[in-house]
Amino acid sequence: MRFEWGMWHDGSGGDREAAQRQTAELRELERVRSTGAGGASSSRAAGGSLSLLEAQLAGAVLRAEEAQRHLEERERDLRLTTGHAMDLQGERDQLQGEVQTNRSERDQLRIRAEAAEAQVAEATNELAALPVQRSPGD
Repeated sequence: MRFEWGMWHDGSGGDREAAQRQTAELRELERVRSTGAGGASSSRAAGGSLSLLEAQLAGAVLRAEEAQRHLEERERDLRLTTGHAMDLQGERDQLQGEVQTNRSERDQLRIRAEAAEAQVAEATNELAALPVQRSPGD
């Protein structure tokens, strides 16, 4: 959102341009005011014109000040949002590291379990291959 000529507009990049346009308008109005106040200020028409310019200048100043406040708020919001996004990115990276560690541990345990199963099967086969000794009384 941006403030331009008394209205809020959506957009992210136009805030600074709107403030620059309003500043240029303020300068132009001030220039017209200062140059127009020369010889014609004694007449009534010039006085009315000058009052109109002063009112326009005051309105433009108010709009520029509001735009500046909005820009400052937007900048603060963006800084907070950026900080929050960086915090979330750090948490995500940490969790991804933990997931990878857990997967590695799981894979190691699976390998150890398979090795233990193979040893049990080998021991069972060796036991089955042993001759059975009978006691003399059988």
